[in-house]
Amino acid sequence: MAGTTVERVVNAFEEAFGSARLQKIPSDASIQLTDSSPRLNGRDSSMFRSIIGLCLYIGRERLYLMYTIKELASCMSCPTVAALACLRKMIGFVKQVGDIGVKLCYPEPGFGKISKGGECEWILESFSDADWSANKTTRRSTSCGVHFINNCFMYASSRNQKAISLSSCESELHSLVSCACDGIYIRVCAMFVLNGLVEHIQYTVSNSAGQLVCRQGCGRVRHVAGKLFWVQEKTADKSFALHPVSTVHK
Repeated sequence: MAGTTVERVVNAFEEAFGSARLQKIPSDASIQLTDSSPRLNGRDSSMFRSIIGLCLYIGRERLYLMYTIKELASCMSCPTVAALACLRKMIGFVKQVGDIGVKLCYPEPGFGKISKGGECEWILESFSDADWSANKTTRRSTSCGVHFINNCFMYASSRNQKAISLSSCESELHSLVSCACDGIYIRVCAMFVLNGLVEHIQYTVSNSAGQLVCRQGCGRVRHVAGKLFWVQEKTADKSFALHPVSTVHK
């Protein structure tokens, strides 16, 4: 599996389901709609799962595919005709784009993607975002996190939130906590490898979530108190610095 390429994924799909037309985007709004289409037969279901398995490998370094692959992977237990159509669209997109790689520039000490000229040589910048209740079936949001060290891409994630958020602020808070957890782990690993101090900056596009995290106590917010207290503690003890970021950088 280590040698999985876009060409291998495209060939596997077209051998099983026929040619895929070139596409300009990996998915559209239909991937978030309630799926009431018929189930695939046994043979097609097995091939669907195999191709999604390949996609999970190529998606690790392709941020533009992570959300689509995550949504399609949730259909693996019961693949449907609509899920196959969404997979065909994504395959058409990767067929159009082809194999590309992540360019890692030589890191400049003290310079990150946004933070410039810091006192610390190594800067870990984590960006979080969420789409509030975008899934029309479960009404669950998706948490997204992207991490850079000195402007070099390190890791990204796209995850379904386990709870249904009652507001965009709550959705962004769940995403911020998820991203901060990954960032804290990456920082520890980076400090071990680099044998030096790594400054961790967490960015969020939500002013309301940022204000909630920077204060102490849950106030009237009850159902997210556990996560809120944890991230408030980490902000207070300087495990990371929390900063707002413009949506231009999303």
